[in-house]
Amino acid sequence: AAAAPSMVAPPPPPEMHAEMVALDLDDTNKPTHSKLQFLLAVHLIYRSIRVLPARISGWWTRDCPRKLSTFVLRYVESDLSAAIAADEMDALKSGADFGAWDAEALQVRCSAVSRAVTITYVHEDCSADVVISLPEAYPLRNVEVTSESRLGLPEAQWRRWTLQIVTLLSLRDGTILDAVAMWKRNLDKAFEGVEPCPICYSTLHFKTNSLPNVSCGPCRHRFHGTCLYKWFSTSRNASCPMCRSVGQWEKK
Repeated sequence: AAAAPSMVAPPPPPEMHAEMVALDLDDTNKPTHSKLQFLLAVHLIYRSIRVLPARISGWWTRDCPRKLSTFVLRYVESDLSAAIAADEMDALKSGADFGAWDAEALQVRCSAVSRAVTITYVHEDCSADVVISLPEAYPLRNVEVTSESRLGLPEAQWRRWTLQIVTLLSLRDGTILDAVAMWKRNLDKAFEGVEPCPICYSTLHFKTNSLPNVSCGPCRHRFHGTCLYKWFSTSRNASCPMCRSVGQWEKK
């Protein structure tokens, strides 16, 4: 029987983590056609994983042939993941430098060594934090989100917010910068007195970024319209999840 083809990844070019692979086609030492193909393939693989991480991860998890799966995992771990993590951390630093948030209200620390991003939200004299840890195979494998302080907010609400971060990064092609901004907006709205949706325990809906905008007339609880529709569909019940009244809704 013929031997199985070797799947040893060639060493990646140093330009692979850049936005574009700079090639001077007029240079006398221009790359060969095969090298051009290789550079382009590596660049396209990198950009695909960088821009569509959730879709590539979904393909690897569900559709990638088993014999190819291990090769893809090792290639991402050894040659791509560190560059992607560095890009994500650079974007976070740029966000702080360009005033995407108040540096006194939100502090972001990045560690390339531990592959972790620590975000600290400061409110008056108290603070809350989350740590987003990137696995060696990021973004093929999901991030881990941990926290030590939640400013006295309900545990279910806090757990939902951390789950939103994982969902945004693993299922919705979001970036860590997007996740940090979403987490901050949830906290901002909570301290402004905006009540979370009683169904999903979140202030901002993780798909639409909308606030709870449908109010029950009798009990005055507000829900995300999307959450309420899902509640009606799955429970086969048109009553309010909180007070069980029927058909008295107001959209804000």
